[in-house]
This record gives sequence, structure tokens and C-alpha cells, in this order.
Amino acid sequence: MVSEKFMKALKSVKESGKPLYQIAWDAGVSPGMLYKISAGIDRPKLGDKRVKKLCSCLGLSEDEAYADEHKTNEAGVV
Repeated sequence: MVSEKFMKALKSVKESGKPLYQIAWDAGVSPGMLYKISAGIDRPKLGDKRVKKLCSCLGLSEDEAYADEHKTNEAGVV
């Protein structure tokens, strides 16, 4: 599952005027796949190549892209 920081980075880029489909294309993933990841439909695991590519476009480290599973479980989200 992607982190809140990852989602904020996506939102920030979108608010700057760059469409999400452009971010997806720049990262080499389909816009549909970006949607599935950001909507929580697809929950990539640590080391997922798609997330690595998106992180490089968003200026995040891979570690910043993933939610801390322990904290998420404590919050009752999972």
C-alpha cells in the first residue's frame, strides 16, 4: 500500500498543472495503472518496479512511497 506522502506528492504535481496521465507516461506506466495504485485497487508490495518508476518522477525515495504496515494495522486501516 502506498503512503500518504506518495499520495501528497501526486496531488502536489497535479495541482502544479501537470496531468496525472503525463506523470504516468513519464514513469513508463499506464494512466490506468496509476489510477489503480492511487485508488488502492492495486496495492503494490515493497520493491514494485512501477512504484520505483513513479518515485523517480515524483522525487521520492522508494521507502517514502510505502505506508508503514505496522502503523497502518494499528490504525485499523488494513
